[in-house]
Amino acid sequence: TDPEVSIAREFTLPTTRTFSLTGTARLIPNANGAVIDTALGFPTEAEGGVAARASESLAGCVECRSDAAIDGDPTTAWVTPFVGVRREFVEYNVKRPITFDHMNLQIVADQVHSRPTLLELTVDGQVRWLKLPRLAVHARQDSVDSVDVHFPAVTGTDISVRIASIDRVTTPSRYTKSNVLTPVAIAELGIPGLRLPTQPAQLPGTCRSDLLQIDGQPVPVRITGSSSDAEHGRPLTISTCDPSDPSAVPTLQLGPGPHELDSVSGQLTALNLDRLVLASAPGGGAATTAAGKVTGLGAPPPAPKLTITHNGRTKMQVKVTGATAPFWLVLGESQNAGWKATVEGSGSLGGSTLVDGFANGWRIDPGGKPALVVDLEWVPQRRVWDAIVLSVFGGLLCGALVAAGFWRARRRVAAVNDVAAVHDPYRADAPGVDPVPVFALPWVPAGDPPGVRTQVLATVAGAVVAATVAGAWAGALVAVALAAAFLRPRARAFLTLAPPVLVGLIGLYVADKQFRHPVPPVFEWPILFSHATTPAWVAIALFGADALYEIARRGRKRPGAEHAKDPPR
Repeated sequence: TDPEVSIAREFTLPTTRTFSLTGTARLIPNANGAVIDTALGFPTEAEGGVAARASESLAGCVECRSDAAIDGDPTTAWVTPFVGVRREFVEYNVKRPITFDHMNLQIVADQVHSRPTLLELTVDGQVRWLKLPRLAVHARQDSVDSVDVHFPAVTGTDISVRIASIDRVTTPSRYTKSNVLTPVAIAELGIPGLRLPTQPAQLPGTCRSDLLQIDGQPVPVRITGSSSDAEHGRPLTISTCDPSDPSAVPTLQLGPGPHELDSVSGQLTALNLDRLVLASAPGGGAATTAAGKVTGLGAPPPAPKLTITHNGRTKMQVKVTGATAPFWLVLGESQNAGWKATVEGSGSLGGSTLVDGFANGWRIDPGGKPALVVDLEWVPQRRVWDAIVLSVFGGLLCGALVAAGFWRARRRVAAVNDVAAVHDPYRADAPGVDPVPVFALPWVPAGDPPGVRTQVLATVAGAVVAATVAGAWAGALVAVALAAAFLRPRARAFLTLAPPVLVGLIGLYVADKQFRHPVPPVFEWPILFSHATTPAWVAIALFGADALYEIARRGRKRPGAEHAKDPPR
């Protein structure tokens, strides 16, 4: 299956330019049989031809479609798919009725194809059951056996042949451990009076406006080449045309600004536009083209020599020699503004330009230097390293705090044992004993309100940290929430309750999306839940702001609090 059944591209022009258009196309084997016949230039039913179709044919094989069973060539055949061999059928419609009472069937009988044993013939509603003898199996692949069957005469214009029963042949599946049926191949139906017209040697080259659009406007194009090349999947030539003047090859004039190019899916037209070239010569005029290629360019100058002197995971260094003119250095990684290039001695080249449809490119002027050293770096990795350093520092700090707390607890216990005093552990004034933790509601203030200076500093610090980590919007939100909590202590409830509520909602969102749209457990799994990013950052920012608020209030104790009877909240 073609992974890209149509072309959709955007590009921007700095000035008005004139282009010639060329490229290559291919015939799509899995398109509708009648559409393929039109693309190949067969006459339609109204023109005296045969309208042929199959319920299904072997995927990826142009010569395996329904036409092959009435083309008079025993080396081609209608071949069913591997799945659903029984009940597959071919159907033909002709302009004038034909009458026949026998068929000279030619059926592929080898070791790799199943063979039909019963066919259902239907002609304008008249049904004939055709029982076939068991065919000898030939060792040579694609060997054909002839079978003559006779029946009461039928007359009509709509003829259908369905596979009702088969002599089974199986083969191991490439994708499962079970065996699957192999296809049936009918080389010729041998119906008197039913014959496919002779196939034209060349494609019709019809000027078509249904294959390509630029900026929403149809661009008439002509597909030319031999029918043999088309059926064997070889490239066909694309050129522009004028429906009112068969000899004209128009050019395209596009103005400055963005433009969008779109081709129609090959599944609909049987012609897949694989490659398109818009060619403009120096000066803005149209370049010359022939046989799908741009001509008249002359031999390109010899490319500079490039040597990779360092190839790391996020940094590369290359040495360029032999450059006598400006050249493009291309890094075959997906284009991203994070890639930066620097020429030693000349400074940074900045971000990259999109080249080859996906890669990073920098235009470099050697300036007469015999050798250039270019450093390529994935700059966002610097933030990753900074984050790793901060994480290590944070881990060490947490370990130090745990160790310090353990050491202080040991000293307190030792002090209590030294004085050999027994104290009530539930009294806050018991020396050497920590008070029992007491749960407090988030809107009950802890400690005394800090001074105005502390409030301002805490608010600014929280906003700066949140903005650095999560963005300016998070910094503004934290500033507003902290200021409100300092002015109205009950507003602290928002800082305390919002993070767990947001995290819970994120969990419900992820679970719901995973349940309704089963997401595979792939590396990219987290990015498939993009709507969770914003509330997650909000939760992190508010959680940190709540901790900062409590630190600011608990930093200032009430006078005499150390002798209070009630434990501090």
